[in-house]
Amino acid sequence: ARSALVGNINFWTMNLSNFATSYPELGNWLNVGMSKFLGDKGWREFAFQNSKMLKARAVDPDFLDQPIHTKLEEAVSSVTNIIEYNNIGSTFVGAYMKAIDELGFSQDKAIEYADSIARKTQVGYKAYEVNAWMRSNAGKLFSQFQNWSFNAMNYILYDIGTANIPEDLASILKENKTNRTRW
Repeated sequence: ARSALVGNINFWTMNLSNFATSYPELGNWLNVGMSKFLGDKGWREFAFQNSKMLKARAVDPDFLDQPIHTKLEEAVSSVTNIIEYNNIGSTFVGAYMKAIDELGFSQDKAIEYADSIARKTQVGYKAYEVNAWMRSNAGKLFSQFQNWSFNAMNYILYDIGTANIPEDLASILKENKTNRTRW
């Protein structure tokens, strides 16, 4: 699987684009989270200790402090892991900071809030976190690594509130054209 991902530009692009789903939720707090998560080992350890999503990834927080690898495959796979953990970790830390500083939550409530934002905006891989197609044998075979696409689409449709687009598009065929969506 690692070898298949090394040269898979689509995989990297989807993984990087999934990071963007956190901006509508957190705004500049995501930048704060990214700077703290990437720049401070203490915040990385805090995120890995408290985020259920990061715990599910089962990675050592010291991974980000490792020296540059000499073999190409290891270097590329470590970049993939850094993208993945940065997406979740930065979102978690940014949401935590927002909860403490802006929303005035207690630490326990802030951790719960941060984990819910990370789960809402980032991809999970457990069977209960993916749609029915991805759980089926055919879906596992034909749509590998599409979790990011499904997550981004669900975020756009349901979290941002554009789920009525099919109805809006159907209105093109109707006489009442006042509620049409502009693309």
